[in-house]
Amino acid sequence: MFRATVDYRLALLLEAPRGNTESAIADVTTVAVKVECVLKVPFVARLRRALPIGFWRWLSRLQVCDAVEQMVGHSAGRFERPGSINGLTELPKTRARLWIGKGPGSMKSYHETRLPYDERRNRLWKTLCEDYFQRFIGPEDCVLELGAGYGHFINHIRSKRRIAIDSWAGMTAYLQPGIEAHVCSVTELEMIENESVDFAFASNLFEHLTQEQFAQTLRGLTVKLKRGGTLNILQPNYRYAYREYFDDYTHVAVYSDRSLADFLCVNGFEVKECHARFLPLTIKSRMPVSAALIRLYLALPVKPMGKQMLLRAVRLDHSAA
Repeated sequence: MFRATVDYRLALLLEAPRGNTESAIADVTTVAVKVECVLKVPFVARLRRALPIGFWRWLSRLQVCDAVEQMVGHSAGRFERPGSINGLTELPKTRARLWIGKGPGSMKSYHETRLPYDERRNRLWKTLCEDYFQRFIGPEDCVLELGAGYGHFINHIRSKRRIAIDSWAGMTAYLQPGIEAHVCSVTELEMIENESVDFAFASNLFEHLTQEQFAQTLRGLTVKLKRGGTLNILQPNYRYAYREYFDDYTHVAVYSDRSLADFLCVNGFEVKECHARFLPLTIKSRMPVSAALIRLYLALPVKPMGKQMLLRAVRLDHSAA
């Protein structure tokens, strides 16, 4: 058996002595994320021979744990994350087993590379909140945003109580004063009082979670939502965004407007509104991002380039509200 503990660089892990049955330790201090691997020697040898050296050089520079998780998971023949132990994720006991802790180092790298701060995105959300979402939220309501990120949504919503949750510790630096911030997984909602939330919102979140994590989050929300409270989900619609869907390497689940509606239904929600084409997929284009154009787009009966969907749902036992 080959065992090593490294600071995330799998390429360096595979350079440890392969003939030694004792533990081999490779200590790399350039990254904060800890990865513990238990790999059988034949698996390591075949993996090294099968992939070109350029791949390992690229992987050693990439400091995001999801890329390693996907690579090892797929090569082992399965990819799922069924449980959590002390804040770390345990993969199935297959030919390769990883415990991956998504600490600030890995999330910081993702936000620096794939999702850097962009003032155009802030302008977009300011307009969306003022001209669309605010109509569903009263001044005395409690609003919860799951996966708040830079706080683009929660910062522009007006309500008595605002709560933001994200596993990225950098979120707190972008939130306005008065917003309750919780740096944790969206599956951990114990800090929120039962039946206290009027409006729960998640943008581009659930495609990053496994179905089990998504279902666990929905179970928590059924307890936290008030009677008549809504869950509002905005995310890519695979039906229209299949070409670009996996440009984001942290996407692990695929949903269309139909499959997402069905998943909500079997997990205790009833979909009240489903907009299959609500927004374009990204702001990364040559088109200017202006409030006037965003308002015009929202008013269009047919939305060209619409690849993000919006679903609004209530608890099944509250569907009559």
